[in-house]
This record gives sequence, C-alpha cells and structure tokens, in this order.
Amino acid sequence: MDSARQILGLFGKEDGRSPEIARAVAYLRLRENDKGFIDIALAELDPSTARNRYERSQIHLFRGLFYLNSKMRESASQEFSKAHQSDRRNVFTLLQWSQALIEIAREARAEGEHEAAQFAAEQAKDIGSKVLEFDTDNNKALKLLEVLADEFNVM
Repeated sequence: MDSARQILGLFGKEDGRSPEIARAVAYLRLRENDKGFIDIALAELDPSTARNRYERSQIHLFRGLFYLNSKMRESASQEFSKAHQSDRRNVFTLLQWSQALIEIAREARAEGEHEAAQFAAEQAKDIGSKVLEFDTDNNKALKLLEVLADEFNVM
C-alpha cells in the first residue's frame, strides 16, 4: 500500500487531472477503509473537468465502477447511464450498466419488490441487447441475457 501511494503520488504530480489516476487513488482509499473517501473520491472524479465527451464518459464510467464496488448500485446505474450518454458506442459501459441493473433486480426481488425487480431486469435486457447490436458475438452480453432469461424470465 505504501508503494502504491508513492507511485500514485508521482503520477498525480505529472498529470493530476487524469481520470485513471483519480480512479486508482479512489480504489486505494477504498481499500484502506479511509473514512470520508467517498466524498474525496467523487470530488477527484469530477465530470466537469473532462476535456471532451470521451473523457467525460470515462469519468462517469469510473464513478459507476466506484459506486458498484461500494455496493451503491443505483448510483452506479445512474453513472453508467451518464457515461453512455457521453459515448453511446462504449460496449464496456453498456455491459457494466447491465450488470449493475441485474444486481439491482436481484436486490429488489430479495426485498419482495417484484415489480421493481422486473423493471430493472427488463432494462438490463434492453442494454444487453444494445451490446449485441455492436458486437453480435459478445460473450458477456450473451451470458447476461442468459442470466436474465433464467433468473427473471426476461427474453
């Protein structure tokens, strides 16, 4: 952890606005159980600092992954949606968004909220289907759609 902190510090001095460095710092703080890390990490992953739409998409993607790793799935889904709005052809974003929605559907079903679970599952299917529009043989998308069919009867 000390080495990671030193390396990130050096990279940060060279390119402090890099979304990749901000993401790495956020994960380091998450791993260290740093109190208040969420506010700090999200401040460092500020979409308003993006220089173009691709960088903005990356920042929203990183924020979504951060939320997902923090078990804040609804916030993750919102960030993936924003990432998709910035870059509609990013298949990785679509896959992450679909996976987040599957987790939301599972949680809703476990809490007895069957309509909400079904709605999230259907959204996940629509997003997974978009991936197949870009890449008809995408194994991850095919597996996500299979999970949705098996677990939620969404086809």
